[in-house]
Amino acid sequence: MNSGSTTMHGPVSSEWVLIDDLTGSPILFANEIARPEVVPVGGVVDVIVGMENRAQAILDFWDDDVCNSGEDLTAGYRYEITIDPSWAQAETFTHCLGIGSWGSNTTTHQRDFPAPSEEGSYSIDIEIVLAESRVGHSESFEIVFEEPSPGDSLRPDPDPTDPGSGDGDYDIELPGGGSTGFIAGVAAVFVLLLLFVAIS
Repeated sequence: MNSGSTTMHGPVSSEWVLIDDLTGSPILFANEIARPEVVPVGGVVDVIVGMENRAQAILDFWDDDVCNSGEDLTAGYRYEITIDPSWAQAETFTHCLGIGSWGSNTTTHQRDFPAPSEEGSYSIDIEIVLAESRVGHSESFEIVFEEPSPGDSLRPDPDPTDPGSGDGDYDIELPGGGSTGFIAGVAAVFVLLLLFVAIS
């Protein structure tokens, strides 16, 4: 990679893109979803959800999904995540992820659940939606619980979800660490300036 450039990893898949820009490039999306596939009975299940916001400017403040991130009073997008294991109580939480600075802004959410006491195949549902408009995606993942063998970790590392075919098209590299979100933001500012000049 050349000096002064930034490589951005894309969404887990196109279904996990919550917001895209006018060019169809992803702005707010899940860049990581990980959970263990096999866990010993009596162990712990760690679930990781990584989120990324590539927006460089948010001007549609009338959008109900826009929020104040609390990071230097910058705007962001608010989303809701629900992690629902079939063997335990679901957890739902919201987060406001602010805009990035000459690149993207990322955050990682991690939740853990005690494994069930009986062996078998269970499911865990993960849903990510915009907090107000409810646009988003949900998916179910299988986790197998087995009796532990000597040396088995009771808390295995989460396995990342494999991206679907063609989803790697979202990976981009722009000089200076810029992003398509920045381009869209500059375009929006230019349009507003034109409107202001026309009105005045």
